[in-house]
Amino acid sequence: MRVNGRWLLIACTATHIFVHVFTMMHVALIPVFTKELELSIHEAGLLVSIPQLISILISLPYGFIIDRIDPRKLIALSLLMAGFSGLFASQSWNFITLLASISFIPLSSSIYHPPALKMISEVFSGSRRSKALGIHGLAGQWGGDRARNYRIDAR
Repeated sequence: MRVNGRWLLIACTATHIFVHVFTMMHVALIPVFTKELELSIHEAGLLVSIPQLISILISLPYGFIIDRIDPRKLIALSLLMAGFSGLFASQSWNFITLLASISFIPLSSSIYHPPALKMISEVFSGSRRSKALGIHGLAGQWGGDRARNYRIDAR
């Protein structure tokens, strides 16, 4: 099957923006979570650090299985995981349920990156590969910046 490089790059770039927005949005929502669930500053800190730790711990073993699964399926799994995690987070009633639900969001980011980079690298060659990977990386950075710079007042 011949893959159109332009459409692949557009799809991977758009999904990369969303992956990074999803990954950082719970940080922007910390003031709301703190007020609504009456969390301590310690619990708020754990809401940021534990999901990132889980993401780090899963990254290495995940790298070994990436070549055995269709990258498109992994990207779809990643986006579905982030979406359902956000949905479950919206229904959380205490610290533990919120932590459990948002812990899957950075995990979904770890699942997204290797297959997306693999697909782009397979379709583009030479200097076009560098440019395509740069565009993809820029989109993720831009998405993460949008979420980090978004602040919600919890009045």
